[in-house]
Amino acid sequence: MIRNVFFAAIAVLTLALLGSGLFAQGSPNPARIAYTNSDRTMILAATVGSNKVDTLIQSTTSANPHQVFSLKRLAVLASTRDGKSLLIGCRVVFLNPNNLIDSISGFARLDSPFTLKGAYIKNFPVTKIGPLNMLRFYTEWNPLQPVKALPLGTLTPDETQWYATWMKVNPGDSVQFYHGNFDGSGGTDSVTLRGNDAAKDGYHMTNIITSADGNTMLVGICDGFPQGFPRMSIVAWNPSVAAGSYDIQLSNITAPVQALRPKWNIDSAFGFTLKHIDGSSPEMAEIGLIPNVNRDMYFYSFRISGTISNLSQTGDAIPASALPDSLHMFTGYTGNWSDLDNGQEVIVPRQGGPLGNGGDVAFSRGGDSVVFVTSRSDDYAEPAQSSIWIYDMSANKSYFVFNDHAQMERQPIFMGFVPKVAPYQRGTAYINPPTLSFPDTKTNGNSPLTASVIDTTANEVVITSTAITGADASAFSVSPTVPPNITVAGGSQSNFTVTFTPSAIRSYSAKLVIHYQDSLFHSGETDSVLSVNLTGNGIKNSVQAEAEAKFSMTVMPNPFSHSSSVEVTALDAGAVKLELVDITGKSVYQSGERFLGIGEKSVFTIDAQRLALAPGSYYIVLHTPAGDVMRKAIVIE
Repeated sequence: MIRNVFFAAIAVLTLALLGSGLFAQGSPNPARIAYTNSDRTMILAATVGSNKVDTLIQSTTSANPHQVFSLKRLAVLASTRDGKSLLIGCRVVFLNPNNLIDSISGFARLDSPFTLKGAYIKNFPVTKIGPLNMLRFYTEWNPLQPVKALPLGTLTPDETQWYATWMKVNPGDSVQFYHGNFDGSGGTDSVTLRGNDAAKDGYHMTNIITSADGNTMLVGICDGFPQGFPRMSIVAWNPSVAAGSYDIQLSNITAPVQALRPKWNIDSAFGFTLKHIDGSSPEMAEIGLIPNVNRDMYFYSFRISGTISNLSQTGDAIPASALPDSLHMFTGYTGNWSDLDNGQEVIVPRQGGPLGNGGDVAFSRGGDSVVFVTSRSDDYAEPAQSSIWIYDMSANKSYFVFNDHAQMERQPIFMGFVPKVAPYQRGTAYINPPTLSFPDTKTNGNSPLTASVIDTTANEVVITSTAITGADASAFSVSPTVPPNITVAGGSQSNFTVTFTPSAIRSYSAKLVIHYQDSLFHSGETDSVLSVNLTGNGIKNSVQAEAEAKFSMTVMPNPFSHSSSVEVTALDAGAVKLELVDITGKSVYQSGERFLGIGEKSVFTIDAQRLALAPGSYYIVLHTPAGDVMRKAIVIE
């Protein structure tokens, strides 16, 4: 059961205990972060402090028999300390011996140099595909009603064994875990939660961790048992114990969690991260929860073995203030999934959840830092706000790692350092703002505004031309002009100033068009194009301070729908005449001339209905011997 309550955005986190010694005092030393793109067709890597992103593995199209056709449903689950081997979940599509498209799904070990180029499947059944060593195949228990694959897993501290699940969130009841040797030797184990231990009415879970010796797996699960009310449990599984002899145990922690958040549905406290407390005796772990409405996450310790009767707060915390106000932790609302291979991960549409998934957050090996993904402040998942951050718990500081505005990031983990390969993505830029609306500007005057070309990818773009197009292009100018070319480095921006210079009283519109090429541009390819809409109004330039000092004018009411009274007071004697001009400069009304003595007042009436004035902006111009006095008027429906 996944409830769409205020804190459902913090529903599930996963923290894989990976990496070590990644931060110096006050700032991060270079750390390698592996993650997937949102449609899960690539495993990528970014290094803290670098604007480069590398492809570790991605689909490679081939029509050759036995050769890999594509990769789907990728999830990076864990890494060795040296970063040369990853535990992943994946679906591999290939051409089988009958030259038909076939596929396998399961858990695999992915070894450096992380490339499938030219990788042939040499043996059937499949056990190895280039750098992929298949550890365990997954067979859909009900292929007629498939569930979206969202794998989760971890390595033991000595990196010799792995634990994993194929579905960290599920609208149903089936919960299965798998275990084996990371070198692929021997068989694999599996266990299914049954009876009262089985999840009910849907579930989501935390990360998977292990005991110090790696013999016991632990995971937190939140489900709807019993009768649709949330239950929080810690599940422990020891594959070395004979089945039926307490090989799997479930500790219900609903009561101590509810005590931290009384009068609230405990599902909204499900920040739920697990971390092993190294060197503890008796052996302990801690769980992260959200006990308040501020989204601050605090950690509470418990014994790994035996029944969990209470949770004791530790000194660890991840404050919500670690992020800018515009961002929240967790993946956010991705939309209801309609395709097994798209980037949408809402599994329970009727409840809109979860808004976060296991794998949204990962701890470093030492437990002093976390890497996580973000969403928009209203919990919606958008590429612009989906980014990777690191929070250093010892220094209480957060650090931005990477943001791809074209795709969202998923399931980041700490990993070691590996040789860099070609960037996975060509440089991509966007324009901000997409529209420049200039203030009303006097004829032959000017108004400047700025638009920025922003490159938030890792690779540079080169701006090759700028131009202003449209019927009113001559009223606008841009600086700087291109060519000469302007290079925008990855993660930076280039600013352009557009100046509006109207020559008449009317509305103007045009478009600024910017062409750019990415870092992998080849001859014959088409430039990428950005555009900014330009709008502005020219107003009369003959308003003089002398005229304002000798003749005052008020317009009441304004805006108006039927009629408005224009009162003119003469501070000097002279003949005056009133004119009404529309936004295009066309005169729509002129009064007769009136002579006013010093101190004399005169009222002119603008009858919108009689003049058949359309709703919009107009200018009331009082012609006087000292010059013109002008006021803007608005006609409404």
